[in-house]
Amino acid sequence: MSEKPVEPTARPSFILPASVRWATVGFVLFALMLAGSRERPWADATPVFEVAESLVQDGDVTIRTPWPEELPTGRHGKIYAAAPILQSLMHVPGAAVRSVIGRIWDNVRDETIPFAAHIGPGVLSGLCCVLFLLLCADLGIARKTAFAATGLLLFGSTLWVYGRSPYSEIFHAVLFTWMFGRLLLLAKAPTKTNAIWFGVTVGLLINIKMLYAVCLPGAAVFALLHWRGIAFANKEPLAWSSVLRLVGWAVAACLPFLALILVYNKVRWDGFLRSGYDLEVPVFTERMALGIWGMFLSPGKSAFLYSPPLLLSLIGLPLAWRRNRSEMIAILLTVTPVLLVYGRFLFWSGDYAWVPVTSCLRCRCS
Repeated sequence: MSEKPVEPTARPSFILPASVRWATVGFVLFALMLAGSRERPWADATPVFEVAESLVQDGDVTIRTPWPEELPTGRHGKIYAAAPILQSLMHVPGAAVRSVIGRIWDNVRDETIPFAAHIGPGVLSGLCCVLFLLLCADLGIARKTAFAATGLLLFGSTLWVYGRSPYSEIFHAVLFTWMFGRLLLLAKAPTKTNAIWFGVTVGLLINIKMLYAVCLPGAAVFALLHWRGIAFANKEPLAWSSVLRLVGWAVAACLPFLALILVYNKVRWDGFLRSGYDLEVPVFTERMALGIWGMFLSPGKSAFLYSPPLLLSLIGLPLAWRRNRSEMIAILLTVTPVLLVYGRFLFWSGDYAWVPVTSCLRCRCS
């Protein structure tokens, strides 16, 4: 296996011009802002949005509202958010818009919070749809089918909930979709460029939530199996030196984002390894069967209840397995570890929490 692609890379089934991408983002943002809720950031979303406001107004990351309420003070006795910095960056555009409006019409400043807090999630929802369209094109899906599937993803899945909420789950969906698409490209075309982009997406994904690191072993297994299949088809042994170079480029691209986690920890808690998630009550103690029930079969929080197209995907699974076996294996290897970990999370078993964002990818199976 050389630095050049050893498998002929199939051309996308359709081209998505920049104008169409921007139009998609604009349409999704308009639809979500028109039909979306006007709730203010609350609970976990409150400190996340306040960090964005602090960045825009004061250039720091301190906040006003401790959440949870027993959150200890951080460096220099100030209050900081426990969430990673990337979650707050999605609200920077909204915080900037709010700041401008406040300077012009100070008397309506407080009323702009619900509007401003939904700008970032709306834009990211559009970006998620664009990434999904590009993934469909790379998989050889026809244009009309790809746009129809994207419509189902936006209007018929939990993505609609994420896009209408000031929480950060929509960012999770964007980064996981991007990472998954880059994994497929790297597996089919093992080049330096694809390895670097995969490393970037992995770094961003771990930055949004470190738990996503559990999907990396499955991603590595999938890539190795794919490369071994390519080498076997070309009647040559797998070149481990090339594999190590690709891994090196991916790790090098990922390291700056991992360093950002450590630096942000130091800024807030005066310790590189202090994340702020010092939970006194263990939360990964649920029985696995009950957690899986909560995610997929609970009458209140089932993924099928909030993502009805998943029922169609179950019908289409045999066909998807025959036509896209490699991609189906990639989904299983990367998504399953995340689902199993969250199967032990107390709140998935029917409490107030939503299903993991990784379930959105299954909409593509049909």
